[in-house]
Amino acid sequence: MNNAVVWPGAFIRNSVIGFGGVVGPGAVLGTERLEFSKKRSLISRELGVVLGDYSAVGANSCLKPGTVLGSGIVVGDGIVAEGLYPVGTKLET
Repeated sequence: MNNAVVWPGAFIRNSVIGFGGVVGPGAVLGTERLEFSKKRSLISRELGVVLGDYSAVGANSCLKPGTVLGSGIVVGDGIVAEGLYPVGTKLET
């Protein structure tokens, strides 16, 4: 988390923030994912988010577990995202 900025109110769990990354207030990164197994018991899998160098996550955004953002990605305010995003992608409303 070198040179990264995390605003107050952000919730980050089991995640990696790249050099110069910014996480806005109220953003949620890497919460728990709950799944049912074949035995019908509840299993909690803790997965995080990987935020590339110089990427920014806007206020009140949510990056679901397992999300990987390449370098320089901008996630706008209030966005819910999951999956893999290549370098330079902009996620806006």
